[in-house]
Amino acid sequence: MRDQRGTRSAEIGATIRQVRQSKKMSPVQVAEALGKTVRTLQKYELGEIDLTVSSLEQIAAVLDVRPWELLGYQVGENLPNTFEIWTTGFAEGFKGGVAFAENRKDGNCS
Repeated sequence: MRDQRGTRSAEIGATIRQVRQSKKMSPVQVAEALGKTVRTLQKYELGEIDLTVSSLEQIAAVLDVRPWELLGYQVGENLPNTFEIWTTGFAEGFKGGVAFAENRKDGNCS
């Protein structure tokens, strides 16, 4: 049985695959655009690899969607207020694409 993180990775991977297919893009096209192997893309889509924030952003750019859409959030939905990071560096949430600003005491994003 998968742990919660593994299940979440599988859900995100399934969303990546669904978006890729809806855009009529082959695994080869997406993998080449990412500079990854097709097998690596398959591992992302199957939830076998936890995505880093950087990888999530790259995949979203190639698929022409917002990163939070790959996390299962839709435009107009209330997005999480915090930007939580797993030990692998994977982001669980976004708030309008602004990371960390609400959590910094000085309010400075730089």
